[in-house]
Amino acid sequence: MAQMLLVEVDANNRVLVRVYDVTAEKFIYEYLIDNVTEADKTKFSHETRRSAASAPEFAESAEITIKNIFGQYVFSVPQAKAADNDIVFDYRLSITNTAGEEIASTAALSKYYLAEVPERISFDKLKLGKGSYTAVVTAVDAWGFESEPITLDFNI
Repeated sequence: MAQMLLVEVDANNRVLVRVYDVTAEKFIYEYLIDNVTEADKTKFSHETRRSAASAPEFAESAEITIKNIFGQYVFSVPQAKAADNDIVFDYRLSITNTAGEEIASTAALSKYYLAEVPERISFDKLKLGKGSYTAVVTAVDAWGFESEPITLDFNI
């Protein structure tokens, strides 16, 4: 993965920032900043973006899948959608036992920074003993807003 930013400034002090994926040879994102001299009015200020953001959402049909690979378990989920061209930054997985105790947790980046974002995100392999468990996955956007979780009850 190799990326670069191309920044253009016009006669009216508008700034165009374009993110280019060198490996894939294509642009990924483009941001136009109209009010570069008035930071409190720009739509890209932290306060403006955070106040306009909303939590990402999984599709209604979204499900957690689990695969056993030589005694270790890989969980995966379909990508969630973020509102207003924001990004889903990462996904968080928590595994609890029947007593509600968390026995494992991990996170995975959404890979938003790639030109070809995968349709599903997989977490690192987890070793789990025999028992009944609940897996919970939450999508988190760049502003810290969390989706409604999706869950999977399973037995090993």
